[in-house]
Amino acid sequence: MKPLFAYATPDQVMGLASGLATIAGVLLMFWNKVLVTIGKIINRITGRVVMTAEEAKSTSDGSSSK
Repeated sequence: MKPLFAYATPDQVMGLASGLATIAGVLLMFWNKVLVTIGKIINRITGRVVMTAEEAKSTSDGSSSK
């Protein structure tokens, strides 16, 4: 008979599940802000410059500032 040293009872698992559900809920509520923050960090690391929507619109309209 093997010992059940890795057995987790439901009362032990519920605390962990509750904590993980809380973290997931907060991430889902602020998902857009999380993605923007991650994008800014990646852009800062890679050194890429991303145009804003207004800059992209002005360059696609054909109107130049010359």
